[in-house]
Amino acid sequence: MAIDPQKARASTAEIQKLSERMGRDPASRLFVPLAEEYRKLGQLDRAIETLRGGLKIIPNYTTARVALGRLLLEKGALAEAREEFEAVLREAPENLLANKKLAEAYRALGMNARAVDVYRRLAELDPFDNESQAALKALEPVVSSAARPLAKIDEPTRPLSTRPPEPGPSEPPIEKPVEKPFDNEEEYLGSPI
Repeated sequence: MAIDPQKARASTAEIQKLSERMGRDPASRLFVPLAEEYRKLGQLDRAIETLRGGLKIIPNYTTARVALGRLLLEKGALAEAREEFEAVLREAPENLLANKKLAEAYRALGMNARAVDVYRRLAELDPFDNESQAALKALEPVVSSAARPLAKIDEPTRPLSTRPPEPGPSEPPIEKPVEKPFDNEEEYLGSPI
């Protein structure tokens, strides 16, 4: 990733400023913008480390968890990203960005049915989110076709019966189940030797 030298200088200056301010107040929430500046410079590992360090001090900071999940997703640490977004959504189920990124993580992990569930939730939360609507429309047929059992090409589909099929002329009849179960173990096993 080529970084514009002017933007790199600005990010470096911002990192210096944020680091100094955090040195004066380690419990500050400035670790999130600091991590973003590292991300802009392509330093994903440093950004992730910064967020994890800040989350040790402020563990329920939703914005930081979403930022960490995004970085993990960008880095390709899909399972970890999924865990972060799921953690956010346990606390803030209507967080749109966490929902969107969780759906992306599910798709990348091949968990398409779960991605569809999240896209449906997004459709309810934000009916004007065209990107999520398009992803849902693209993914629903994939999930529904994967859920259908395979049938022979010319075989008509029929509903499943709860009764076993009647035996054919060459098949032995199906034994009826025992009407009354054994009252005790000796009856079942026979008398002891």
